[in-house]
Amino acid sequence: MKKPIFFFSLFSFIPSLSSNFSTMNSFFTKRWLVPALASALLVLGAQNVQAQCGDFNVGTPTSPVTFSLNLTQMNGTKARLNNNVMTSLGFSINGPCFFEVTTDPTLMAGWTSLPYFYDCTQLGLNILYVRVNGPAGPSTANMPPNFRQLNITVVDNISPLLDAPANIGPLNNTPGQCYNNTVAGTGMSLLAWPMAPPTVVAPGQYSDNCSTALSYLIQNPDLSTSSGMGSVPAGYQFKIGTSTITYTVVDGSGLLASDQFTVTVVDNEPAVINCPMSIAVGTQDPSCALCLQWCRCNGYRQLRSGDHHQ
Repeated sequence: MKKPIFFFSLFSFIPSLSSNFSTMNSFFTKRWLVPALASALLVLGAQNVQAQCGDFNVGTPTSPVTFSLNLTQMNGTKARLNNNVMTSLGFSINGPCFFEVTTDPTLMAGWTSLPYFYDCTQLGLNILYVRVNGPAGPSTANMPPNFRQLNITVVDNISPLLDAPANIGPLNNTPGQCYNNTVAGTGMSLLAWPMAPPTVVAPGQYSDNCSTALSYLIQNPDLSTSSGMGSVPAGYQFKIGTSTITYTVVDGSGLLASDQFTVTVVDNEPAVINCPMSIAVGTQDPSCALCLQWCRCNGYRQLRSGDHHQ
């Protein structure tokens, strides 16, 4: 009969123990138990990722990894971050694992696997975050060493291509003028960057893997200059003599190419002199007459004396 009493007493104690535990629940659960378990799971997850994926950390975990990428992919229009680049930086992972990257500084979204590409619109500094993913799941803890910040400078080292038009002339002047304003073939045209990098472009063409700005500089025969953006405007008055035109193209990285050509204009129009009729001028001395003739041309006056009679 005593054993049932013992079990009854034990079961009577359980509600009291449960009540005491409930009272302590707030402290242990909120202040210690939950954070401790979360930290343990994060550490365990990171250890599992490291055990399955290899050594992810390079250098100081809290310091960004800084390097540059050139636009060498896809015919010089893309820069590529891939596993080979990561290996060259000292990162190493095992077969079943892979790198993931995001531009989201909160590390909450946008994760994508390598390769990752940059283009001409992203020249300069770009910040990227990298983590490891594998059978144990990603290293998602938002603190080093579970991710690394990459400071990547995207560089365009491909210079523009430009070939100026062929020399023009000699051309006759515009009738009645000391210049020619109907010269054709002085403009430049943009050649779309082809699928295979060209070594040359045709005369009158320019091209680049990124955006460019074209400008011209004209040195006139009288040593005055004219300049502007784009091609030489239609109707430009090329003066008699030889003008030297320099075209320059500059891309977003400051790389440039330039080339020159000449335009020669000659004056093949004979001079025209229109003189008035002869004029007789009398003198006060009736015994003497003086015949004067003159003409005017281009602002120049010439006076010639006629016969003098006594």
